[in-house]
Amino acid sequence: MKYQDLCAELMEHIISEKNAPPGGRFLSEREIAAQFNVSRSTARRAVTELCRQGYLVQLHGSGTYIKERRQSRPLHSLVRCSQSYEEMGLHASRKILSQKIIPANYMVAENLQIGIDESVLMLNMLYYANRVPLNQTISFLPLSRFPGVERLDFKSAPLLEILESNYKAHPRRTDNTLEAILPPQDVAENLKLKQNVPLILFESVTMGLMEDVLLPLEYFKCYYKTDNLRFNFTQNHTLV
Repeated sequence: MKYQDLCAELMEHIISEKNAPPGGRFLSEREIAAQFNVSRSTARRAVTELCRQGYLVQLHGSGTYIKERRQSRPLHSLVRCSQSYEEMGLHASRKILSQKIIPANYMVAENLQIGIDESVLMLNMLYYANRVPLNQTISFLPLSRFPGVERLDFKSAPLLEILESNYKAHPRRTDNTLEAILPPQDVAENLKLKQNVPLILFESVTMGLMEDVLLPLEYFKCYYKTDNLRFNFTQNHTLV
C-alpha cells in the first residue's frame, strides 16, 4: 500500500470513529503496520502527516490521539485561565516552575510603565488540562505596586484574584497581541513538544484600577500549544 493510500485509509478511520472517538487514543504504529500490511516507517510517515494536517496529536510518552476538532475556545477567552479548561470538561491544574525577583529589562519596564532595573517578580507557571501541559505563562509583577508579592502562594488561586484580594487591584482589561512562533528549547521541553511544532505566543498587559488610577498590573507572555486545541471567533457584519 502506498503512503498516500494509507493516509486516506487512516483518515476514514478518524472521520468514522471506527477505532476511537475524538480525544481517544489512536492506533499505534505497530498496530497500523500489522492491520494495513505496511512497514513501520510507512506507518510513522502517515501518522506524522495526519498530525501535520491537524487530525492527530502525539503526546510525548503517552501515545497518539485523535484531535477533538468539534471542540474549540473563543480566541478572546483568557488564554491561561484554568476556568476555561474546566468549562471544556477538563481537569485543570497548575505548576510553578520558578518564582523570583529580577530587575526589569526594557521590554518589561515599558509594558509595566516602570523604570528599567526596577524590581519585578517573575512568575513562571505551567498550566495543565487532564495532566497534559497546554501553556506556559511567564508573568511580571512590579514590586513597587505589590510589596511582598514574592511571598504569596500562587498555586492556590488565579493570579488576578490574588492581586485583587491582597492589594485591592481591580483588573479592567487585558490587551493582547499574538503571533505564531517556534518554541524556545525550554518551553518545548516543558510542553513536551518538538521544537519544529509552532506555538501561539500571546504577549499581554493587564490593566486595572488601584485607588481609582488605571495602571498596568501585570505583563505576561503565554506560550500556547496548538496541537490539541482550536480557537474560534465571530465577525459581525454591518448591513448597508
